[in-house]
Amino acid sequence: MTQQELTLRNLGQSLDDLANLDPRGYGVCKILYDASRKYTGGPTCVNAALKLTQTVKEGDIVYIMTGFVLRPYKKAEMDGIVSAALLCRGWSSPSAQSP
Repeated sequence: MTQQELTLRNLGQSLDDLANLDPRGYGVCKILYDASRKYTGGPTCVNAALKLTQTVKEGDIVYIMTGFVLRPYKKAEMDGIVSAALLCRGWSSPSAQSP
């Protein structure tokens, strides 16, 4: 394993760990993450970033969709909307572009 591969793996795992925090203890995140990790064979954040950079070209339209209804409360979750907006802002930021 090269230094770059090791760095991507470790950074990806750290990002995956943050994305899968489950403070309420529902357990769904863990189940879905385990399945996605098995499918991708590595950190899902790295896999997503690589797929996006290989697929999306300048001028393409990208939809960042989120949200679901918390059935017991009949309310929409809200943290995904904020995260999607931040992801969009980071993606369009000049500092986020490759040199």
